[in-house]
Amino acid sequence: MSIRNGPETVPVVVPLGDGSQQQDLFTFLVNNRIVFIGERIDEDSTAIIVAQMLALESEAPNEPITLYINATAGTQYCVVAIVDAMEMITCPVKTVAMGCVAGPPLMILAAGTKGERYSMKSARMILAQPLGGLSGTSVEVKLQALELNRNAKAQSAFIAKYTGQDYEELRGLMTRDTYFGAKEAIDFGLIDHIVE
Repeated sequence: MSIRNGPETVPVVVPLGDGSQQQDLFTFLVNNRIVFIGERIDEDSTAIIVAQMLALESEAPNEPITLYINATAGTQYCVVAIVDAMEMITCPVKTVAMGCVAGPPLMILAAGTKGERYSMKSARMILAQPLGGLSGTSVEVKLQALELNRNAKAQSAFIAKYTGQDYEELRGLMTRDTYFGAKEAIDFGLIDHIVE
């Protein structure tokens, strides 16, 4: 069974038992303290992800939350909002990479509670510098380039903080895409375990 909500179709879960209600799949996951990030991270998805984490913290401040991540793009400002919320809440946050986690969303994976950062065995992780679409007058382009450079430095600082890698070495690595399988991601400090 599925519920039609806009252009996409959302599968539903119908729990068995007396008094049970029809429930969409993502509500079922959140009720089980699982937040799924499976799209480009923008203002709308960030508002939902942060709201879900805050609601789960309010419900049970010391119970873990699991974030499953399959995202290859996102606005760095939005990703930082999610990372800030992860650091602010009292719940341990388990992160799990699946599919591909690349660019700014990689900060979310690395920001999980130490010892609770996982990857599916076939997942790929890509360390990449922030991208920008510069346009406008020459003054605006110059200002945007300065902000893009600031974002690249900030992303390197976040990754260095969570992995223990040297900041300057990360800046060098981020001049090009650096690909990791699960084993390489453990060695680099992005994750702690592989889900077999």
